[in-house]
Amino acid sequence: MKIFFILSSLGSGGSERVVSLLANKFANTSDFGRSHEMAFPAQCEVEIVCLLFNDYYYKVDKNVKVTFLQNVSSPERENEAITDNELQSSKGQINIVSDTMCTFKKMGWLRKHVKKEKPNVVIAFTEGVYCFTIAALAGINTKIISSERNDPKFMNWKRNALKRIFLPYTEWLVVQTESIRKQFVWGGLKRKTSVIVNPVRDEVFNNGMATFVHTKSPSNLPQQLPTNNIISVARLFPQKNQTMLIKAFSKISTKYPNWNLVIYGEGPERKSLETLINRLQLNEKIMLPGTSKGIIQEMRKSQIFVLSSNYEGMSNSMIEAVCSGLPVVTTKVSGTEELVKEGENGYVVPVGDVDAFASALDKLMSNNERLHQFSLKSLELAENFRTDNIVKEWVNIILKITRK
Repeated sequence: MKIFFILSSLGSGGSERVVSLLANKFANTSDFGRSHEMAFPAQCEVEIVCLLFNDYYYKVDKNVKVTFLQNVSSPERENEAITDNELQSSKGQINIVSDTMCTFKKMGWLRKHVKKEKPNVVIAFTEGVYCFTIAALAGINTKIISSERNDPKFMNWKRNALKRIFLPYTEWLVVQTESIRKQFVWGGLKRKTSVIVNPVRDEVFNNGMATFVHTKSPSNLPQQLPTNNIISVARLFPQKNQTMLIKAFSKISTKYPNWNLVIYGEGPERKSLETLINRLQLNEKIMLPGTSKGIIQEMRKSQIFVLSSNYEGMSNSMIEAVCSGLPVVTTKVSGTEELVKEGENGYVVPVGDVDAFASALDKLMSNNERLHQFSLKSLELAENFRTDNIVKEWVNIILKITRK
């Protein structure tokens, strides 16, 4: 069995994290194959094909081959990055509308590589990449699984139009939530769409429990915790709306002088967020430390996880936070139904509602016992996100389409 994963790059994004986890597991099929007693090959060749050159952010197993698309055509460019104008729009999406000649060239490279390597299945992550892949491989007898990573109702009409053009030609569609699945009922997709949540790294379960989970009973909770951190992990991007988060925290920061807000991530909004923090005079209470490869350890030091997005597919960072035993305050975006039980392990507030977000934070920050109980409930939900369980669902789809 030969499996290709196709995505933009191996940077620090959520899709990249999921692909690295899945690829590493598939490259060692003997481990999970026996445990699940599945009719899956003992040896599986796995290759990640990146459309853009980038350094690895997540660990990739030595048994996983990584190919950068430009190397297929130009071996002499092995260490040279593809320029943004060649394949990437200003928003970081594969651009299959403009730069037409360049795009056709890249499609030719991918087509050539797939025809040579003959994978049994190609799994393309994100809308730009799966549209690009379906177009590039038209007429080739290759099974394509497309992975949708966002909620279509928040996409502009051009992006949704591309989905309607290309997705009817995919062999299978994988989405992250039931609410998203219900939007794909056209073009024959209803009968070939599955919901598979994102997997969580094993290290989260091995040693990723949050501060409150280590305490045996609420009565043993300290009145003043050593860190008192609220943690957010997301790109600094308008979609993530950290502006609203900062404003919400500012409303209660005076009431809780020992609490800090730490926002991990990088992106084009950094300068405007720093300006807002300066204007609110919260430089010592709100930190923007950038990205971190030790984010699980940072979650362990924290008491509350927050997500302020305007829309999501399913937040990888929120999954990891729940599996680490953190209480959650989040806006009402896709994925919250699967991850947050209102009043049990967190609170869900309307998108963009500063006052409601501040109020939800206040409820948790003011009550250590509630924090403890919410932490325990988060851990109860965590079992649904173990990597081995998620891989089994992917395997079932691969076996289904390759046996046709």
